[in-house]
Amino acid sequence: MKATIRLALLTVLLIACNLTSPTLTPRLACTPPPCQPDEEYYCPSECPGGCGATCATLTPTAESPPQGLTEYDGCAFTVSYPRELIEDGGGWMVFFNAEFTKEAYVSIQTRRETGATAEAAADALVAQFTGHGGLPNYEPVTVTDLLGETLTGAGTELSAGGEHFRLLVVVRPETLLGNLLPDDVVYEIVARAPEPGWPQWEPFFDIIFRTFQPRDCGGV
Repeated sequence: MKATIRLALLTVLLIACNLTSPTLTPRLACTPPPCQPDEEYYCPSECPGGCGATCATLTPTAESPPQGLTEYDGCAFTVSYPRELIEDGGGWMVFFNAEFTKEAYVSIQTRRETGATAEAAADALVAQFTGHGGLPNYEPVTVTDLLGETLTGAGTELSAGGEHFRLLVVVRPETLLGNLLPDDVVYEIVARAPEPGWPQWEPFFDIIFRTFQPRDCGGV
């Protein structure tokens, strides 16, 4: 009897030794790419273990500003701005000031004018900052308003009196205003900061210029 049991145990051990060991499937693991502050991880379909993920630039929308930004939603325009800047004013003239210095700021002004052109308005701003006439050339700019209409404008950068300036002028031609007379609407964005500090503030100013969207609210 004992011999029979030993024989059975020996047979089981032999069978177990001849069985193939199970194959372990390795788990995928990939190091995510280094994304920039204005980017987020994007996976086009499935990315097991992070493999296949890429960096995608965040696209701000009119409905919701990007993370870390505050939205100014006015009658004449909307714009997103970083929390390092403080909103001041409203309506036709809005300032976005640096919290600890009034020397760095962005101003957005809206006004009415008959027969306005972006280049002429930019000339007037350049003369105001430099004390002489405008620049010979401006960079052509197009801006899409909240209704999808494309508006044309002019932009430039310059230095004067130890300060650095960035200008953008956009014109909405012949808008029917509250006085029931057709008139042009001029939008002017001016960013200024002391020349040595411009690199520090430029990224914040870029957000305002990039997210600015005019709005036809009728009375402006």
